[in-house]
Amino acid sequence: MKTTMKIAVIAVMGMSFGLKAQDNKISTTGDVGIGTTSPSHKLSVSSSDNSVLELSSDTSGTWMDFENTEASAGSRVWSMGHLGSSGKFGIYQRDNTNEYRFLITKEGKVGIGTSGPSHKLSVSSSDNSVMELSSGTSGTWMDFENTAASAGSRLWSMGHAGSSGMFGIYQRDNTNEYRFLITKEGKVGIGTPGPSHKLSVSSSDNSVMELSSDTSGTWMDFENKAASAGSRIWSIGHNGRGGAFGIYQRDNTNEYRLYITNDGKVGIGTNNPKGFQLGVNGKVAATEVKVATYSNWSDFVFYDNYQLPTLKEVEAHIQENGHLKDIPSAEEVEKDGFFLGEMDAKLLQKIEELTLYTIQQEKKIESLQEQNSKIESQQKQIDDQKNEIEELKKLVQSLLKN
Repeated sequence: MKTTMKIAVIAVMGMSFGLKAQDNKISTTGDVGIGTTSPSHKLSVSSSDNSVLELSSDTSGTWMDFENTEASAGSRVWSMGHLGSSGKFGIYQRDNTNEYRFLITKEGKVGIGTSGPSHKLSVSSSDNSVMELSSGTSGTWMDFENTAASAGSRLWSMGHAGSSGMFGIYQRDNTNEYRFLITKEGKVGIGTPGPSHKLSVSSSDNSVMELSSDTSGTWMDFENKAASAGSRIWSIGHNGRGGAFGIYQRDNTNEYRLYITNDGKVGIGTNNPKGFQLGVNGKVAATEVKVATYSNWSDFVFYDNYQLPTLKEVEAHIQENGHLKDIPSAEEVEKDGFFLGEMDAKLLQKIEELTLYTIQQEKKIESLQEQNSKIESQQKQIDDQKNEIEELKKLVQSLLKN
């Protein structure tokens, strides 16, 4: 009786459905058509613009198909649904060799462009490229693979390294060698799995570059382990509270090679330019040195009002002090050094004074020469007179004899 009632109800519903909408139909097999009188699946929905939506279920799974008959071949039918006994859920192109575009396994692994995801997320393309996301006790990683690449560079991984708390980028198929790494303390390593500073960059040829920052300052170290001791590590940076910038050899008693103070003074070979704009600890070689301006140049020696010391005064000063006037002593130079421009001016002063002394002496010599010439002339006259007197004497004596 109940069965008869069900059949009657279905029949009445079918008649009513058919009377209200001539394009809708429930078949005798239970297939439902909306917008179509010939449903081919459990549910077929069709519109006037060649679009069809169908719901089907069988031993292969439960599917919802989206079809547009105007689309080009290979992209007319997209299907989304449950893959039956495999327990997978997928989206694929039914009229394109059933190629999966999106798939979720019963273990929760997701595949895009692949029907067999091996990780939590596997993304594959037709050009041998694969991207995978995995998570486990070893960490959480995103892998980038190109199977067409040469061995040792096919698979790159990026992610969290598990209990170590590090984030890294490394070559998974090349002895898991890290190319980039960040520790949980914020230290960054490039080419090294164990950065000891805020930034450590290492290469395969014993070269290391490191960036560090602490209360002693902020430094960039350049190291070559193959170099000889005392010249392996050069550092460049800010020396902290001192406010200076320097370049020095870290493995050579921290000796500064270049030092710039916070007020712009520069030291070469020293970190103490002693108040000068440039302080050099060592010898300096140059093809030319120019002192741009110097106000106290020594031409005043030639002014009419200049009081040139006498040579006796110069001699007295030397005997008393052991050096020329206005020239520092050896002890003063050894203690305080001297200013090159000032010393050049003082030396020029002494040269100009010597020039004046020479001119004075030349005038005296000329005067003496004139005097000597007069004396010689007078002496000649005297000698001539003597000769004449002698001749007269001889003549007188001769006359007296006769």
